Amino acid sequence: AKNEKIEYEATIIDITSMGNEEKGSPIRGFLMFEGSGETKPFVSWKFELAEPFKEAVNTIEIFDLEGIGGLYNGHEQLRVGDGGPAGRDSVRKVLKIIDMAEIKREFEAILNTYVKTELVREMADLLVLANHKFFTWPAATSVHHAFKGGLAVHSLNVTKHAIHNWEMYGEEGRLDIEVMIVGAMMHDIGKLHEYNEDGSRTLKGNIISHLVDGAERVTDFMAARGLNANDNPQVLMIKHIILSHHEKREFGSPNEPNTLEAFLVARADALDSAVEGILSELEKTEPNTFSDRVRASNGGRYLKWR
Repeated sequence: AKNEKIEYEATIIDITSMGNEEKGSPIRGFLMFEGSGETKPFVSWKFELAEPFKEAVNTIEIFDLEGIGGLYNGHEQLRVGDGGPAGRDSVRKVLKIIDMAEIKREFEAILNTYVKTELVREMADLLVLANHKFFTWPAATSVHHAFKGGLAVHSLNVTKHAIHNWEMYGEEGRLDIEVMIVGAMMHDIGKLHEYNEDGSRTLKGNIISHLVDGAERVTDFMAARGLNANDNPQVLMIKHIILSHHEKREFGSPNEPNTLEAFLVARADALDSAVEGILSELEKTEPNTFSDRVRASNGGRYLKWR
């Protein structure tokens, strides 16, 4: 609320510009609030915070902040008055700052290496690489990769697993690497419509799953070119990967995997989701005790033995 005093634990994720103290211009940047994934702009005239703010961007420092919330030119903004690094013992989880430019470069390198079919490459370029939202959205509300950019991080991990599986099992042309890579990259593309950027579920997301929405994105891409997605074998198999990547109907898949490519991508998705969920819980677990139950791993509990 306007002029309400607030206190936050936050991660400094960006300094958009450094003000000029002599001219009275402020320090500006963006904060990500610990535990919520929420991002808001901040402004501060306290120049003693300039160096700690800049350092925090590079060191993933957690800050205790005091400030005033209000509106500026109709936009919500935090006016930070004081702050400093928080003690690590007071923070349950250190948020990760992800270099999205590097994530995007990795996707580009993978496509340049493996995807030669012009239409398939164009689809990946348009729906993934050229889509800014893909690199800012979370992958889930809480179960796994529930942080800014989590969708891109998770999708890259699944793509890397898909490449490894192709190297293990794809001899003699038994697997289509282009289908696997683009299917893995786009398996969760429907989450851009299922969730808002803050991780809350959209109206559409409550009634149409991201598996169905993702397949629709492929159909729309082809229709815009006067083509039927179901007439192109590779594109049809990419749609099948998207529709079946939850593997079981009881887990929300309209179809279960009926190709080896789809089976391997579904297993890669499940593996990455479960491991990230387990790691997140273990970060909050005391040594020589068991974690809370991990939803991404069917409710399992894991021992932090070292």
